[in-house]
Amino acid sequence: MRGKLYKIIASPVLALLLLLTFGVSMAVATFVENDFGTATAWKVIYDALWFELVMVGLCISFILNIFKYKLLRKEKWPILLFHLSFILIIVGAGITRYTSYGGVMRVREGASSNIIISDVNYIKAKISNGSTTKVVLKKVSFSPLTNNDFTIKTDFENTPIVIGYNEFVADALPKIEDDVEGGKALLELVVTAGNGRETVFLQKGEIEQIGEHKHLVGFEAEGEGVINIVEKDGDFKMYTPRDLDFFIMASQTAGKIKKDTLMNMTLKTLYRDGDASLFQRHIIPTQK
Repeated sequence: MRGKLYKIIASPVLALLLLLTFGVSMAVATFVENDFGTATAWKVIYDALWFELVMVGLCISFILNIFKYKLLRKEKWPILLFHLSFILIIVGAGITRYTSYGGVMRVREGASSNIIISDVNYIKAKISNGSTTKVVLKKVSFSPLTNNDFTIKTDFENTPIVIGYNEFVADALPKIEDDVEGGKALLELVVTAGNGRETVFLQKGEIEQIGEHKHLVGFEAEGEGVINIVEKDGDFKMYTPRDLDFFIMASQTAGKIKKDTLMNMTLKTLYRDGDASLFQRHIIPTQK
């Protein structure tokens, strides 16, 4: 039995089949990535157990073939180097796969950064009763080509909680509709900070933290140290507890907002507070 297993694993036919499977998989992954995105290609192929087994099988097959065909000889060194190169590549890929991490680091010109945005996705659930808060994280990977079911089981204040999967919508974007009966006024801001550019929607009374240093931005909200945006007679004004720089993109002019003053806000104007910046994109008024 052991001899048969050795013959199968050390067979050059198996090595060729594994190489063919590897090559076809990489080709298919290219088309999957092009049509469905990088995350889908990783979930369906690169992170799949069968793909790992193909790589492990290739490595074992090349090692066994070195001894099967007695390649540790001077006259066989070209074939030996061929086998060793594949083994080295696979081992290196394995070390990278299981000991490293990937992500994106955004560094502005002339600046430095120690923040990396991981390419690993997580479901983050915050459970709170007002006085106590619990945060639950679960690593997930979604794809329009696979089953995305997941379940998170936890407890809070001795109460069991289950978070389950409902539906996956690829490339989903939040959509705000104007003039919806019973709707609330919303302020749409585009903010950029250490974690990159994102869109923030604020209801009246809400405060959002942005940037590495947790700058506070609010929409008619109460709080200490908050850059507060308020509405007066249909005009939007900004109150800031500290000096802010601004840049009007239409006229290419810059200026400064003095702290503890109320200044009119205009569209397409960039406001900067240290390492964070924001501009007002849209106002969704309250339905009358």
